[in-house]
Amino acid sequence: KRELQLEDVTANQLCDDLAELFAAEQEAGGASLEFVRGAADAPLRLDRGELRRALVNLVQNALFAAGPGGHVAVLTVRRGDGGFAFTVRDDGPGIPAESRARLFEPYFTTKSAGTGLGLAIARRIVEAHGGTIGLVRADPGCTEFEVVLPGGGGLRPSAPLSAEPRSHRAKPGSTRSAQPGTRARIARAATSGRPGPFRGGDGGL
Repeated sequence: KRELQLEDVTANQLCDDLAELFAAEQEAGGASLEFVRGAADAPLRLDRGELRRALVNLVQNALFAAGPGGHVAVLTVRRGDGGFAFTVRDDGPGIPAESRARLFEPYFTTKSAGTGLGLAIARRIVEAHGGTIGLVRADPGCTEFEVVLPGGGGLRPSAPLSAEPRSHRAKPGSTRSAQPGTRARIARAATSGRPGPFRGGDGGL
């Protein structure tokens, strides 16, 4: 297990990280990516690289689901209880009802291109920060995943990061897997909390 490397980060900085990472995808004509920064300067104390990695996995899945001509939005909101929410919304085809209960299981997939690790790793990271992650909607034209974190500088991780699955072999399929070009770029996304070259997606759902 590894201790989280906590630092002060704003929701706006995390959005900037995502925008930088997916800029090439936007230029290549994939789904459009919009940031609605309702908690832009909200203070967060977290492991920037790890939390970014979790958000990258959500955005990566959403962009693939929306496809060329589709739309993905990342919304940041300050909650009434002092917490903060990051919502990733896409206008893709939705998620089949029979798949929804298993989305966060390691290696659960329905497409040959996916590893089935993206959401499992995202949940591990978010829960290590004392937060929650879940599927909010999965309807055709509107799928939403939400990450909720404790607010302000008082964030305290609930536990060290647990070990990841040893094998990253792709299992048969993924419900929402990244496109090949995206997977190659995101495999280089940074897991460090500092700005710089990215090394951090996990190959889709």
